[in-house]
Amino acid sequence: MTHIASKESQKRTYEDSKIFFENNDVLQDTSITFEAKNAATACLYFKPHERVKKELKTEKKRHFCIPQSVQGQNTESIYERIPRQFNSEKNTPNTFTLPIKTKDGRICLKETQNVEKEELAKPSNEVLREYSNKTVQTETKETSKDIRETLASIAQKIIENPEENIKQLKALREITLNQTASIQRLGLLTQLAVYKDIIPGYSIRPLTDTEKASRMSKETKERRSFEESLVFNYYAYICLLSETIKIGQKSPKNSTQQFLSQISFSCVCHLLLSIPHFNYRDTLLEIISTKLTQKTPDASFIECKETIEKLFENDKEGRISFEIVKKLTNIIKKKNYKINSAVLNTFLKLEFLSQSNLTVSQKDIDNPRKRKHEKQFKSKKIRKLEKKNKKIENELDNIERINEEKEIFQGKILKLIFTTYFQILQNGFTNLIYASLEGVKKFSCLINIDFFEDLLKILKELLKNKFNVEPNMSIKNTTKGGLLCIITALKLLYEQARIKKIIDLDLSTFIIYLYSIMIPMSLNPYIETNIVHKSKKYENLDQDHAFNNLTEIDMFAECFNHIFYQDKNLNLLKASAFIKRLFTVLLGFPEKSILKSLELIQKLINKHPRLNSFLNSNENYGEGVYNGEIDNPDLSNPYLSFYWELVLLKKHYSPKISKIANNFFR
Repeated sequence: MTHIASKESQKRTYEDSKIFFENNDVLQDTSITFEAKNAATACLYFKPHERVKKELKTEKKRHFCIPQSVQGQNTESIYERIPRQFNSEKNTPNTFTLPIKTKDGRICLKETQNVEKEELAKPSNEVLREYSNKTVQTETKETSKDIRETLASIAQKIIENPEENIKQLKALREITLNQTASIQRLGLLTQLAVYKDIIPGYSIRPLTDTEKASRMSKETKERRSFEESLVFNYYAYICLLSETIKIGQKSPKNSTQQFLSQISFSCVCHLLLSIPHFNYRDTLLEIISTKLTQKTPDASFIECKETIEKLFENDKEGRISFEIVKKLTNIIKKKNYKINSAVLNTFLKLEFLSQSNLTVSQKDIDNPRKRKHEKQFKSKKIRKLEKKNKKIENELDNIERINEEKEIFQGKILKLIFTTYFQILQNGFTNLIYASLEGVKKFSCLINIDFFEDLLKILKELLKNKFNVEPNMSIKNTTKGGLLCIITALKLLYEQARIKKIIDLDLSTFIIYLYSIMIPMSLNPYIETNIVHKSKKYENLDQDHAFNNLTEIDMFAECFNHIFYQDKNLNLLKASAFIKRLFTVLLGFPEKSILKSLELIQKLINKHPRLNSFLNSNENYGEGVYNGEIDNPDLSNPYLSFYWELVLLKKHYSPKISKIANNFFR
């Protein structure tokens, strides 16, 4: 120990210290601490640098200096009490931090936390992932914000001055491509707002070769260049929407592509509603019509359907309605009538003129051409009045011309619609029968009389084949379908009678069917439910149509009213047979249906008092017995029956029903 600590050993050269340590076996001495051995080894195998020499001196002071307070005592025992360092701490890297002085008087370097080299060299995957995610999020937010600002600035420039900045439409479209879903959505909607604002109120036709070769002014040239660029970019935007829709239809549900497809459908619908007069309307209608052919409705389906209905309601000329009906009917045929019934219900929104069968030549008859007269002198006041009248006449002629065009388009629309309806009814496409019958019923006043016999024949075949009530068939479907056929047939007859057209048609088949269907109705538990059972998600798909909100008892009441209330020459035999059977079957009805039936009977008796004599009289009229099981009202002998059902109704639990039953005996 004294050899190492002496000043002579510290002044030795590198060669002398090596000989000295080897001869004196300093490295094998067990009384020397580990730190001293490390310092000695460093002197042996490394040529010390000036900085290394200073560190060795500091290391010696740290391990071998003795506090002044304990000098003179047993030095060896003091060293024994000093804590040792272990071999595991030999490879601790130097930190080169400032030294500190401990409580026991030692001066040592500040301890550092031991970290393995592998941990420093290879950080964990979770740390890398978190760091990369945070970096990407910050970069994405910054880039997204920049893109949004760019879109807004370009759109503002185009809207402020479309003619000068029309070329920016291409930049607006290119920014939308190859971006995130949110940026693509924003880009599509931004372009939609721009086109809705800058598109003029007229359609732009392509220039002919003669017009291109002719000389034109600078303003005209700029205007034509603007129009050509606008049409080109507008078509590119429609192609982008169509391509996005196609990709979304092939993608899985709830994917990003499907979300963008829904946005594209919304853009197409807004374009049709806001600028239906502009170019490429046919392409937009094709996109919507194709969407309406899918069986299962979704949000885009409902939006397209509502767009079609609004176009029907807002169309004043009839041209757009004709294009839509033509496309829908062609697609329905291609799909072999396998579509959703809501597509056919859109036709119910069409508005037709009340006298669409007027000939166009009526104007020539009412306003014959006048002969030319010699020019007469007219005062200034008369000329001013004639000028004003001429302006009014021109406006009336314009309105009349529009009506004539509308009549022409309406004739074509009716032909397409009724052809579709007849094909559905004739071939018996079950999913579309109800919608077709409702359409025939609504437009019955516009059907030509020549088609009446064929249409009634189709309805009779439906009653016989599709809606025939047999023990092995579902009462729920047959009774409702049969009632709807009867309503359609009776509506056809009385609509034609209302417009004073004399026709003689045999409706006995429908009356007999209505009489025969009353007993199965009493066994039907769905008599007070709507005709169409919709899914919960899209339960409001067809709620605007009155037909879909009708219950079975309401449909029966409508048939009963058409047969007995609107006919001046009432057949008392048929009326008595219907009243007797209705009294019998209403015992199985729910309370609301019983009240509805009693109201029908009471109203009919009040209109024809002779029927009251059969209720309150105990006398029998005619010969034979009453046959309540036969399904023919003319052969049932209702005059020989007794109305014993009223006795039971008087004791009904409902006070309303018992009160009405008592009124029949007065």
